Formats: sequence, structure tokens, C-alpha cells
Amino acid sequence: MKNKKLIFSIIVAILAVLAVFAYQKYGKSEPVNPDNGNTSLVSNENEKYKGEIALEADGWKKYTNPYWGIEFRFQDKEDKIIKIESSASGIFLISQDKNPNYGTFVYIYIGKFNNRQYSDLREYIEKSGFGHTQNTIGIPSIEEITNQNDIKIYKVSVLDFLSKNQYVSFAIDYNKNDKNYIGIKNAGSNELGQQLLSSFRFID
Repeated sequence: MKNKKLIFSIIVAILAVLAVFAYQKYGKSEPVNPDNGNTSLVSNENEKYKGEIALEADGWKKYTNPYWGIEFRFQDKEDKIIKIESSASGIFLISQDKNPNYGTFVYIYIGKFNNRQYSDLREYIEKSGFGHTQNTIGIPSIEEITNQNDIKIYKVSVLDFLSKNQYVSFAIDYNKNDKNYIGIKNAGSNELGQQLLSSFRFID
């Protein structure tokens, strides 16, 4: 009887050791960082909006963004372009002038208006408040211009009733990524913006 109890005890002890071993090797779950997956997804999402800058033979720089399907050129002899950021809403450019406390920016934003409410981009500009700021009033003045690549650009001017200054923005028809227009802010009064507008073109 005692021998049977001893054997039984030994078997139980062996099974316990095997159970602990199996748990240590197979049963323990790996530590998981819940942020890693999200961070990776966000990083990959932002990555697709990025563009490329290439130095061309004439000394100008060319910015190409395959996702948005656009391209433009600009001069940057002193490497004053300090930042070009791309996102789901568009492209933001910052140019630093000689005074480090003063800079110029141009914002290219890609948007969508309701095709049922507005028949085309011009009607959207006229009726939606495109280009207006808090202190601007009235119907915008719209001028159609064509750049060197035969891209039609709407130049939109509105009047600030306090300063009496004209605020100018630009709009271009667009049809990609479920968007239907491109707006360009702060490009009318600086060299960077003028270079962007004149060289702007679409790519496949």
C-alpha cells in the first residue's frame, strides 16, 4: 500500500514539473506594446503622402508628389526652403528669408466640394466663400490664368473691409483620390508662390 502511494506521489510530482515546463515554454504570452501597431499604421499612412525633391541641371529644384500626382519647380540657391510637409490634406512649404525671424509659407490644400450643390469649380468659388477671411466681404473677383504647362488656374481676390487690402488665393481643377479641386494660399505675393504657380503640372 505504501509503495502504491509512493509511486502515485512520484507520478503527480513528475506531471507537475512537466506542466510547469510546458507553461514556461508554450503557455506564456509575449509582452505586447499596444502602441506599436498603431504607431506603425500611422507612420505608414503618412509615408504615402511624402514627395521627393530633386536638384536639376539648371540649379532649380523639382518637387514631385506621386500620391497627389503633382509637380512644380522652385529656386533655392541658398537652401532657404527649410520644410516641405505632406499630409492627407495637402502640402505645406516654408521658405526662410535672410532674416531668420521672418519666413514665407505657401499652402497647397486638396479638397472636395459637393458636385450636386455646385456645378463646377468656378461656381464653388463664387458661392462658397472660397478665399474669404474673417474680415473679407463681397463677391470675389475671379481671373482665369494659364501657366507655362497649360494648366488653368483661377486667381481669386477678395477685399478686407478693415485694411482695404486684397487677399489673393488660387484654385485648380483636380480629379484624383476622391478630390476635385486644389487650393493654393499665400502664393500671390512671394517669389516661391509665383514659381510654384508658373511651373505647376500634373503627373501620372
